[in-house]
Amino acid sequence: MAEDEEIRSLSRTNDQFNSHENGGRKRCVRCCGLCTVTVLIVAAVFVTLLFTLFLRDPEIKTNKLTIVKMKLISGTTLPDPKYNISLVADVSMKNPNAATFIYGNSTTVLYYRGTLIAAIPIPPGRAKPRRTQRMDLPFELDTAKLYGTLNVQSDASSGVLDMTSKTRIIGKMKIFGVTKKHIVVKMDCELSFNLTSLAIQDQKCKSKSSI
Repeated sequence: MAEDEEIRSLSRTNDQFNSHENGGRKRCVRCCGLCTVTVLIVAAVFVTLLFTLFLRDPEIKTNKLTIVKMKLISGTTLPDPKYNISLVADVSMKNPNAATFIYGNSTTVLYYRGTLIAAIPIPPGRAKPRRTQRMDLPFELDTAKLYGTLNVQSDASSGVLDMTSKTRIIGKMKIFGVTKKHIVVKMDCELSFNLTSLAIQDQKCKSKSSI
């Protein structure tokens, strides 16, 4: 009898131990699940803030225009309006964000006194986080349209041509190699092109992005 009682007592002890052990496991699982959910929420908030409050506009800047080919009017230094001028634009794409900016085919259009005189194609690419990417982009300037505008000769005699440019780039931000956010960048610039040095001597740009 005493032996049976001892066995029953030991059995109750084992049952209580198993009950505590199972309860501890359940609490551990609940705790791990809660921690996982918390981490996911914090990560989601971080990514949201990164793409909203901390998002800065990628910047596109034309550093220099180099004339590759220009046919002149015989006996003058003026370009022949029957032939377009071939140029190369030295363009910078600056990405101030902590995420990679992936963009598709885009175009920068160049205006002189409101007349479209050139379109500079921008090929698709990637702008790495907090990096500036340089590109040499060939294009042609429509000389006939340039001559068709008023005051071009007086402006040329001053040695400076004031122009405007418009750029629209559609791309997406990529962070942690997975998260993507579509973004549209619009940039309007006013620039002064020095005909003597063939350099852009002044440039002011305004950019706006939308998500």
